[in-house]
Parts: sequence; C-alpha cells; structure tokens
Amino acid sequence: MAGVEADKTEWHRLVGLLLRLIFLRLRYVTEVEVDLAQQKQLVDIIVVRKEDLPQPGPPLPPIYWQVFGDLNEYNLISFKSYSESFNAQSLEEFYGHLTNFCKIRDVRREQVNLYAIVHHFPQKLLAPFQQTGQVTVLSDGEAYELRLGFLQPVRFILCQVTSNPVLALFSGDPAKVNAGYEHLLQTTDLLAEISTYFQKIMEYYGEEFVNMYTEQDFWRDYPPKERHFAFPWEESYQQAISEAERAGAKRGWEEGREEGREEGREEGREEGREEGREEGREEGRKETAQTMRDMGLAVELISRITGFTAEEIRAL
Repeated sequence: MAGVEADKTEWHRLVGLLLRLIFLRLRYVTEVEVDLAQQKQLVDIIVVRKEDLPQPGPPLPPIYWQVFGDLNEYNLISFKSYSESFNAQSLEEFYGHLTNFCKIRDVRREQVNLYAIVHHFPQKLLAPFQQTGQVTVLSDGEAYELRLGFLQPVRFILCQVTSNPVLALFSGDPAKVNAGYEHLLQTTDLLAEISTYFQKIMEYYGEEFVNMYTEQDFWRDYPPKERHFAFPWEESYQQAISEAERAGAKRGWEEGREEGREEGREEGREEGREEGREEGREEGRKETAQTMRDMGLAVELISRITGFTAEEIRAL
C-alpha cells in the first residue's frame, strides 16, 4: 500500500491532530507524541483540561465526544491503526506511560483517564478478561472498558464500530470514512482544517483502501483454536455439524428401512449423512459470518472469509 511502511507513525499524528479540534471545543489542550521517558518512548496523545481556555467556536454535537465518557483533568490516549494490534505488551507500555506521566507532571493517577483508540476489537487481549467480568461493554459496543484490580481502567474505542465522525476516518471502511467526512462537513465549521487531514488520510489508504485489513490480519487477531483459544462460535459450529449429520443419518436410515431393501437403506443413510454434513457446514458458515458482522468487521472482509455476498451477510 502506498506510503504505509514509510509513514506508519503518521497515522498516530493524524488521529491526534484531528482529535485536537474536538477537545479544543471542550476547553482541553492536546499534545501529540509526547516523550515520557529518559530513553525515547512516546505516548501518542495527551489531553489536558484548561478551564481558562477561550472558546474557539460553537460547541460540537455530542456524537464527537460522548464515546470518551467523562474526560478527566488529564487524559492519555494510545492509538493503533489497522495494521497494529493492542496486545499485552501494549497494555504494559501504556501503564508505564501513566506512571512516568504522573511522576513528570506531579499528578495523581486518579486525575488521569486512559483511552486506547483501536481499529478493531483486541480479541487476544480482552477475551480472557471478558470471561472474568473485567470488561464492560459501553455505547452499544462502540467501546469497552477494562478494569484490572486497583489499576486505572482503560477504555477501548473501536474505529470500525464507533459513530464518532473523526474516528470513523480511521475505520478502513470506505462507506464509514466518507460518511464521517460528510458528517463533519454538515455539522461543524471545521472544514478548512479537516480537509487537509482528510486528503492525507486518503493518500495513506491509497488504491488498496478496501483491502487494508486482510485475511492474514484477521487470523493474526483471531487465531484458530489449536493456536490460542476457541472462537466464541466455534463450539456451536461443531455442534451444528454433528447434530445435522446425526439428523441426516437418521432420516436416511428411516427412508431406507421404509423401502425395505438393504440397498435403499444404505443409499438413504449415505444421502442423509451427506445432507447433514452440508447443512452443518452451511449453518456454521452463517454463524461465522454473523458473529464477525456483530463484532464490527467490514463486510468486504467477512465476504472474503466466508464466501457470502455482501447482501447475504446483511440479511443474516
């Protein structure tokens, strides 16, 4: 893809520069890529409340800030683009940024909110904590909050799912990107500043816009059962196949018995088994597509993995 390898860090600057425009209307100043360590170690975005900041323009509609919830006096934001995953190491680094920030700025942890803006749901990181009730779903699946004991909670905001028009520009979904841009044009006076950033984003996306999040990326973030964990739909998938096979075999046996001939019975069994297998595979394929759709994955990606058309996926 054009410019991705050379300019990967530019995604982080772009999201910070765009969010700066939103937080400015809420009387917060924003710093981008701040060094918080003696050895160079950057936190993507710092947002600080400034009560005496002059109002730069009319208030923005709630859709631009409500996914963040109640901003704190200080707010640290980590961003992961479509080619990156927020994993356990990322979480450790983020808490390290928090520790350094509190020491350097002489603030208490309770004064700091932590946000991770990610392209897609960090399944490998959050799935184990979902099972223990340490992850809370917020804003109809636009965001998830991770709470680990006495540590500061981290709110994960999904660019693929959120209705926030600015973050939608980083979703990788062409329709969502354009809808976000149109919303910005129609509901704000930020056109002059947004246009430059939008053009830069489109340059980075390049001609492979639709194919940014590849099947390889998907299996990296949602590894199969033998490699790490079972998909949420995997057990039901196998169960559907087994039940359909048993039902088909039973139908075949009954049909063969009714005919009263050994040949008919065998043929019925075999046809029933094959029909059952096919029904099971189809049911599993549908569940796979529906689960990925509910997780907010792009329709184009789901289509490539399952073989369903975009219309069939939306109709599930």
